[in-house]
Amino acid sequence: MFNSQGLTINYISPITLLMNKIWLIIEREYMTRVKSKGFILSTLLVPLGLALLIVLPFIAGMISEKEYLKIYVIDPSGRVLPLLKSNESFTFLSTREDYDSLKEKLRGEHREGILVIPEDLSGEVIEIMYFSFDNLTLGQEIQLRGKLKEILHKIKIENLGIPGELLEKLNFRLSLSTGKLSQKGEEKTNTLIAAMSGYIMAFLIYISMVIYGSFVMRGVVEEKANRVVEILICSVRPFDLMIGKIIGIGAMGITQFAIWVIMKTFFVFIGACIFSWYSMNINPVQLQRISSLQSEVFYGQIQNIMTQFHSFDFKLLFFFFFYFIGGYLLYSSLHAAVGSAVDQESDANQLVLPILIPLMIPMIILTRILHNPNGNIARFASIFPFFSPMAMLVRLASVEVPWYEILLSMILLILTFLGSVWISARIYRTGILMYGKKASFRELGHWILHKG
Repeated sequence: MFNSQGLTINYISPITLLMNKIWLIIEREYMTRVKSKGFILSTLLVPLGLALLIVLPFIAGMISEKEYLKIYVIDPSGRVLPLLKSNESFTFLSTREDYDSLKEKLRGEHREGILVIPEDLSGEVIEIMYFSFDNLTLGQEIQLRGKLKEILHKIKIENLGIPGELLEKLNFRLSLSTGKLSQKGEEKTNTLIAAMSGYIMAFLIYISMVIYGSFVMRGVVEEKANRVVEILICSVRPFDLMIGKIIGIGAMGITQFAIWVIMKTFFVFIGACIFSWYSMNINPVQLQRISSLQSEVFYGQIQNIMTQFHSFDFKLLFFFFFYFIGGYLLYSSLHAAVGSAVDQESDANQLVLPILIPLMIPMIILTRILHNPNGNIARFASIFPFFSPMAMLVRLASVEVPWYEILLSMILLILTFLGSVWISARIYRTGILMYGKKASFRELGHWILHKG
C-alpha cells in the first residue's frame, strides 16, 4: 500500500495484531517459567524420585541382612520336626527338654526361640505356639506360618491315605487370557493392561489440572500483587491476557511432561540393561537368597505384562491428549477467574473449592467405573464435561464406547470450555484491577451478568 507521497505503508490486520499480542503473552509466560529454578528442579527431581522409589526396594532386598533364628522344636507327635528343613533364615533343632526348662535356658537370649507342636494333629484347628524374647518380624512370621501349613497339609493327606502321585496330578496353573471385542473383530488388548493404562492416564490428567491450574491462579495473583497487570492491560485486553497466560502455562506443562516421558524411557532402558546383566552374572545361591518364590511370581507377572504390551490400543494416546488439553483449558480458565477475584493466594480457598470438587468426584468413582464401565454412572461421568477428562479415558480403555457417546463427550467439553472462558473473562476483566477486597459469590455473579 502507498500513501500520497509514494512511501510504502505495511498494513497489519487487527487479527494479526491481536495474535501477535497473544503470542507475546504466551512466550512471556512460557519462558519465564521454563527458565525458573523451580521448573528445572521439579523436572529433574520428580523422575529421579520415582526411579528411586522403584529401584531402592529391590536394592534393599539384595543387600539387606538376614535375621537368623535358632528354633528349638518340641514335637510330641514326632511327625513335624523331620519335615522342618533348616535354611538361611531358620535353624530347627530337636530337643528333649520341656518348655519350662527351655524357657529358663533361653532367658535373655536373642535370635533363639521355642516352637511347641501339639501331639494331636487331626483337629480342624491346630494350635502351634512360638515363644522367644524377641518378636518375630512380619517376614519371619509369614515364612514360618507357610512352612508349618505346608507340612500339616502333607500330614493330613497321609492320614487320609491319598497317594502323593495322585495329588501331583491335581495340581495345575490356570492361565486366563482376556481381550476386548470390537465391531471390527477381536482386539488383542489385555484387560489388565487396558485398565491400568486408563487409570494411570486419568490420574495424570487429574494431577496436571490440579498443579497447573494452581499455577495459573498463582500467576494471576502475583501479577495483581506486583501491579504488573496494570501495565499489561494498557496494550492488551484482559481476555487476551487470560488466554495467553493459560496457553503459556499449559505449554510449560506439556514440555515438562515430555521431558518426564523421555527420562522415564531412559531409566527403564538402563534398568532393563542392569537387570539383564545382573541376572546373567548372579550365581544360583545368591538368586535363591532373594526370596525365590516371591521373585518368581513377581518377574512372571512383569514378563506377562511385557509380552502383552504390544497389544496396547494406541488410539488411547489421541484421546489422552485431547482430554488432557480440554480438561486443562477448562479448569485453568476457572482458576484464572479465582485468581483475579482475590489479592492473596490464601484468600482463594473458599472460591477454589467449587472447582476442586468436580475434579475429585471422578477420581472417587473411578473404581466403580472400572467394575462397570457400561453402567449409568460410568456413562454419565464420561459425558459430563467436568468429569469426562478422567472418566472417559477409563471407559475407552475398558470397553468399546459407542462413537456417538465419544463425540457428544468431546463436543460438550469444547462448548463447556468456551462457556467457562466467557464467564471467566467477565470475572477477569473486573477482578484483575480490584485490590484490597475478596469478592463473594454474589459479586462474581454480578460481574458475569453485568453488561459493558
